[in-house]
Amino acid sequence: MSGTQLPELPVTFRPGRTRAVLLTAGVALFVVVSLIGLLLDGLGPGERISFVFTAALLAGALFLLARPKIVADEAGVTVVNIVHRRRLEWAEILQVNLRSGDPWVFLDLSDGTSLP
Repeated sequence: MSGTQLPELPVTFRPGRTRAVLLTAGVALFVVVSLIGLLLDGLGPGERISFVFTAALLAGALFLLARPKIVADEAGVTVVNIVHRRRLEWAEILQVNLRSGDPWVFLDLSDGTSLP
């Protein structure tokens, strides 16, 4: 070994800045749109509720975009994408690719598929 210390498992990898921006934007969007809906004169209760509901949907979409991560442990990895979670054993992963210009890593799997 070259003297570098390997991280203790389990270890979680996630895009930190992107996540912080998305979560902050989601909260700000929810607050601003909800306040606009609640402070506008001439709106009925149903319209005010629709503003808050719309703000919650938009913030929820941003929160889903902040969800991706990968957790590596002794047995394998857990890949969490926007809507799916998939558990992979180390034997299922043939190659890890991060080509120049790729926005994220691609895992080549033993079943012939690739998982971003």
